[in-house]
Amino acid sequence: MNLIIDIGNTAVKYVLFEQDEILSQQVNHCDDMLALSQFAATEGLGKAIVMSTGKVPTAFANAINALPCKPIWFNSETAVPIQNLYQTPHTLGPDRLAAAVGANSLFPHQDTLIIDLGTCITYDLVDHQGCYLGGNIAPGMSMRFEAMHEHTAHLPLIRPENEWPSLIGGNTTEALTGGVMWGILAEIDFYIHKIRAERPSLKVVLTGGDAQIFHEHIDLDGIVMDKNIAHRGLNIILNQNDI
Repeated sequence: MNLIIDIGNTAVKYVLFEQDEILSQQVNHCDDMLALSQFAATEGLGKAIVMSTGKVPTAFANAINALPCKPIWFNSETAVPIQNLYQTPHTLGPDRLAAAVGANSLFPHQDTLIIDLGTCITYDLVDHQGCYLGGNIAPGMSMRFEAMHEHTAHLPLIRPENEWPSLIGGNTTEALTGGVMWGILAEIDFYIHKIRAERPSLKVVLTGGDAQIFHEHIDLDGIVMDKNIAHRGLNIILNQNDI
């Protein structure tokens, strides 16, 4: 079995794979050494890979390095099964590259756009030859709400409710909600249509914490949602690298 350790800005995700299937997953704080030791003690655990998009506390990094199965720290030097054509690979977020590997395995020999709706929204393209071509980065949903509140004198900080907003807001809360959420939806729609004009068979993978919110409102074919697409990519990368 393989252990994926995904370290973010405020939390760490543990994902346990048996071959290509996810057996279990858990989210904890980076200072929770008990959770790390429990996953490390899983019977049949053979390999581990670590991906960090946030700062790793020294004590936690030391504990990871002391695991019985010596982990791979995923970075720009790690071998991957796709060709990375990004001009500055050392600045490419490891989560973006891992998601590209995962999406390429889901749709081999097909042009695939990965849209990660998290703190930032990233758009990344893998072509049908298995080449990662690059992508774009935009502010995420929460960041947009926070920016309007922080950079104005009177606009409130709001959180979207469960209901999708009306197209035209009748008050300030509705105007802010609609502006952000319809704006993101229009942005997603633009990227898909623009790229499909050149790559008609384009597949789209939605991932990230806000993916569910927008998935049901995208009225297009060839779109799947997989919140573990980067973890699937890391599992593939781990299997193809010797420890």
